[in-house]
Amino acid sequence: MTSHTSHFTDLLLLLGASVGLIVLLHRLHAPSLLAFMAIGMAAGPGGFAIVHSPDSVHTLAEFGVVFLLFTLGLEFSLPRLVALRGTVFGIGSMQVLLCGAVFFLALWAWGLGVAASVAVAGGLALSSTAIVSRELVSSGQLHTRHGQVSIGILLFQDIAAVFLLILLPVLAGAGSTGLVASVADPLLRGTLLFIGMLAAGRWILPRLFEETAGTRSQELLMLTALLVALFAAWITQLAGLSMALGAFLAGMVLGESRFRHQIEADIRPFRDLLLGLFFISVGMMLDLAMLREYWARIILLGIGLLLVKGVLVAVMTRALRETRETAIKTGLALAQGGEFFFALMALAAREKVVPADVASFMIAVTVVSMALTPLLLNNSEAITRWLLPRLPGHRATAADVVEAGHISAATAGLERHVVILGYGRVGQTIARFLRLQQVPFIALDTDVVRVREATAAGDNVFFGDPVRRDILHAAGIDRTALLIVSFDHLPSALRIIAEARELCPDVPILVRTRDDHGLAELQAAGATEVVPETLEAGLMLVSHVFALLGAAPRDVQVLLEQARRQRYQLLHGYFDGTYDRLQRDGAASELLHAVVLPARAACIGRDAASLELGDAQVRAIRRDDATRQAPLSGWILAAGDIVILAGNEQAIAAAEDRLLGG
Repeated sequence: MTSHTSHFTDLLLLLGASVGLIVLLHRLHAPSLLAFMAIGMAAGPGGFAIVHSPDSVHTLAEFGVVFLLFTLGLEFSLPRLVALRGTVFGIGSMQVLLCGAVFFLALWAWGLGVAASVAVAGGLALSSTAIVSRELVSSGQLHTRHGQVSIGILLFQDIAAVFLLILLPVLAGAGSTGLVASVADPLLRGTLLFIGMLAAGRWILPRLFEETAGTRSQELLMLTALLVALFAAWITQLAGLSMALGAFLAGMVLGESRFRHQIEADIRPFRDLLLGLFFISVGMMLDLAMLREYWARIILLGIGLLLVKGVLVAVMTRALRETRETAIKTGLALAQGGEFFFALMALAAREKVVPADVASFMIAVTVVSMALTPLLLNNSEAITRWLLPRLPGHRATAADVVEAGHISAATAGLERHVVILGYGRVGQTIARFLRLQQVPFIALDTDVVRVREATAAGDNVFFGDPVRRDILHAAGIDRTALLIVSFDHLPSALRIIAEARELCPDVPILVRTRDDHGLAELQAAGATEVVPETLEAGLMLVSHVFALLGAAPRDVQVLLEQARRQRYQLLHGYFDGTYDRLQRDGAASELLHAVVLPARAACIGRDAASLELGDAQVRAIRRDDATRQAPLSGWILAAGDIVILAGNEQAIAAAEDRLLGG
């Protein structure tokens, strides 16, 4: 077997096994990186040695780290850093220093050398940006106070990661000259490279991308982005620094350009594929024999890492005058190790800074902590409520209930007022009309900057998490005339409805959504009215269409009110195209699909009303030039009929199979 064929076979085996395992883990709601690492562990030299040329995988994996740091740089916004400077440089620096110092002392006492202890402790002090940010968004916690604190700390960790990239080559060669003296030279080179990148980002790269965008070639723009990332990595490698550092700097300077989102979209497929190979290469560092022998110790240390780091982050956050609840939830969010630790350990083992067996052991410990993170974040509310009464000195809760106290005082004299949850664009629009009609209202939002701006302008807005029952009670939900959920996040809206119904079963609840996805679920949960924004926008366009056609305003109003009374049934479903399929989740929206019945279709000769099509519905049937809308009782299906199905993508596919094949 030639070397080329061997490399191809190795990649084919790795990617094929990864696809199957990722599908399995997706059903278990586990991170896909665990699948990649498991494949690498099984296929590597420490496992069954299936891969014949692991060096080729390591080479490709290095580019995965390069693109990871490049996209991380794209997200590293200097204005955002300035806006969160208190959290970033205050809480963030304290978190990294405190956790790093504690882990360094523990590792040094364990018997590791100074250089190895610095590398491992520095990596363990960092958390998983990918897992934390994704879980905060999916659970609706991103704009809460602990979500903002967590993001601020993660921003500083990005800065610390860059410093560790500079420090690692120093740790590898700082034998005789001493650590402090060895740091000065790479720091100087890194600073000069940063200045050079800033200059290129200001005067060269924008013109380059302007010319590229002028060709209207997406392939050329993608190629330019790849070239910039790899060229920056090559420059830093020539300077004796990490390739990933150069990619990060290039991403950071491009993050301020108007091409940022397009570049990120172009890079993502390459990054995700190569990162998969990177995590496979990390898995190859794990030794199955070591895991079999020390699996109990690895699991205990993984849980120990969560406990120790979580407590350190919570104590430090509380010491810097955050509430107990915010401190606990921030500790739960940032307790795990991060994906950067894998990159750091891979580089450290290659540079002989950390022994390979130690790197393998610590990677396994970190994997355990990361695997448990979604469980912690999804149950952070319950864990916090359980912990708070058990903490010493919990009776002094003034700091914990200050938000609810302020809100309760503001609503003390209000009766039949409106409570607006979320003060974004929609919430502010509602508030302006309420103010015009002199209807009293109170608004709650979790964006500190927005609350500060609106309060300064005189709006009756307060910082508070509307999912919390005590906040809803403080807003006077038992005396309110109407509760409005003005933001579009289905899980949070369902939790708010559940809490509100327990506090006040009869309160009217109006929920705004972006489209009709989740409409039935919200109504079943107890929402009085659900207003899909895009559907209402469609009705508004319809009213303007008929007005321009000269229709009587009263007739148009009757038409629109009929559509609303029927819960927008007329507007449900749409025929999608190629672009729609790339942009949506297959199960997210109600679609329409036309099925032409051939002569031998299984449903020929059957009554359309008797069809059993699962979750899909027959919206209409077309024969020749006539269309029959539901109900369809008595319509006998014939060859050539066109059946228009409504449902999500999976339901429609199953229904089409039943129509044609039985």
